[in-house]
Amino acid sequence: MDIAKLNELLKKFDKEKGPLCEIDISAEFKKLYEANDNSDVSIVLQAERMAFDFREDCKNQETGWGTYYGSMFVFRNEDGTFSEGPSIQKITPEIINYWEKRSQQTQHPVLKARYLGLIWDFSEKVSGKKPSHTIALAYIDNLIEIAEKKLQEHEGDIRSKLKRAIELSKSLNRTDRLEKARECVLTYHNSIIRADAPGFWPMAYDLLIENKKAKTTPEQEKVIIDQLEEILTKLEKRDQSVRSSFSTKSSASLSLFKIGNFFFIIFYLLLMHITVFHVGLQKVSSALQDNPLLPLFL
Repeated sequence: MDIAKLNELLKKFDKEKGPLCEIDISAEFKKLYEANDNSDVSIVLQAERMAFDFREDCKNQETGWGTYYGSMFVFRNEDGTFSEGPSIQKITPEIINYWEKRSQQTQHPVLKARYLGLIWDFSEKVSGKKPSHTIALAYIDNLIEIAEKKLQEHEGDIRSKLKRAIELSKSLNRTDRLEKARECVLTYHNSIIRADAPGFWPMAYDLLIENKKAKTTPEQEKVIIDQLEEILTKLEKRDQSVRSSFSTKSSASLSLFKIGNFFFIIFYLLLMHITVFHVGLQKVSSALQDNPLLPLFL
């Protein structure tokens, strides 16, 4: 395969200063993969594509290893076996070593966090060697940096990173990282929350209050609750204003409706009167035709 193109792609991602999405990175590696004969694909390209194909916060434990990262898709075959992609079973010590090398080379937090996360998640499963805690700490720091610098465009992606940082900090009993993650949640949440975007409202509450692992302080809880109450107050005032405006418009509309109905009824009665009168004339005319002497008896 063309190693030069792969290296060019890696440099492009490494130099990126703005947001990066793992799905977009994977798509670029997929194009390069499909442009080559499968038999000519290097271990490097396999490792890169696999790294960014894995799904965060994987809930499927049927074929997984109980790890945070898991296959993007898993489905059961007719014979009872499973097909998955990417396959966790294909991770080798060589791939782990490559991810370690890349985690040291790249400076972009999105790339760095992914490599470090995979190393922390899979090393012991693959090689039987538990990774150093420095890997986990660097992983947490890069997750937080992604949120601080808004290096991913979608709130859901940032939310996943912060949730992971909180839970990993708690499991390692690192109060310094846990506090930094909590503060980052509050700062990020404050920068995105809006009255007209209810999808953003529960993020801080879910991560810091509902999630007991966060060990949120009473002061931080108060900040979150006060912020939500402020939004609800604004919405209530806006709702009252809208209802008042609607009520005024409704009164005017009702008056016009009543006036319209009055004229419609008058028009309808007039039309009915004309119709009855016309029918009456037709009957008289018909009667005169049948009996020309009828006027003599009226």
